[in-house]
Amino acid sequence: MSRLRLTAESWPWFRLVHPFPSILVTASCAAFAEMAGDGTSPPDRVARLIVAVLCSQFAIGSANDVVDRRLDRATKTWKPVARGAVAVNAAAGLALVLSLACLALSSSLPWPTVLAAAFGLGCGLSYDFWLKRSRWSWLPYGLAIPTLPLWSWLAMGKFSTHLLLAYPLGVLLGLSLHLANTLPDLDGDSNFGVAGLAHGLGARRSQIVCWAALLLAQLITLALAPALAYKGAWYPLGLGASLILLVATAIVRRVRPTSGALQLNFGLVALSSLSLAVGWLGGAVA
Repeated sequence: MSRLRLTAESWPWFRLVHPFPSILVTASCAAFAEMAGDGTSPPDRVARLIVAVLCSQFAIGSANDVVDRRLDRATKTWKPVARGAVAVNAAAGLALVLSLACLALSSSLPWPTVLAAAFGLGCGLSYDFWLKRSRWSWLPYGLAIPTLPLWSWLAMGKFSTHLLLAYPLGVLLGLSLHLANTLPDLDGDSNFGVAGLAHGLGARRSQIVCWAALLLAQLITLALAPALAYKGAWYPLGLGASLILLVATAIVRRVRPTSGALQLNFGLVALSSLSLAVGWLGGAVA
């Protein structure tokens, strides 16, 4: 009985930190760290990186629910802060503690790591506090996503100039992910006065731009193939999986044009983006 009570009490805190995207991002950084070290990365460094990234993502998720609590009371009453299951001050305090923990852990790694950590964390928090309600709502995604592999490489004491090419690709992947993430909330947000990029484009054009940005990122990686001379099977496998998942999103939206399909669309776009990123980094940088 006590175990059930603990689970019920813990569940709102679990929902508060946005577990699916947080764990997906952290798993990506863990994969990038192993890639950077060619499978021989020091386990203690990888562990500190994983916890630092997880803290950053949990902090961003918690802050998001604090800032959006009034909107969520109207559109997402199941959210823990909106329904009063987690106090506003407690959620805000958690976001602050997790942010400091992220920076502290990152500073224990090679010194440039903390700069990448601060930049990535800053992107997420700037979205929560300021940019979500503007036409620049896509920008934090576009800058934070290519910072993840840079963060991982720096944490392992490595760097490659090819990592800088991740930024134009990351802008496209970030744009695609942002639109996919916003689409399920579009109607409720618009009714509450939120005016982000997707709200200006509308649902149909947002979906088209979402797919087009992801496809363009895939095409750019193909165009870079002669110059980068991809090594091994990483890139073809990553690109193939990314294309299959992109096609799957279109099929799902065609067969089931429902709000649930929009949630699934975000998951498939996220996995497609991750597949492309891992494949491209494995072939071009590792």
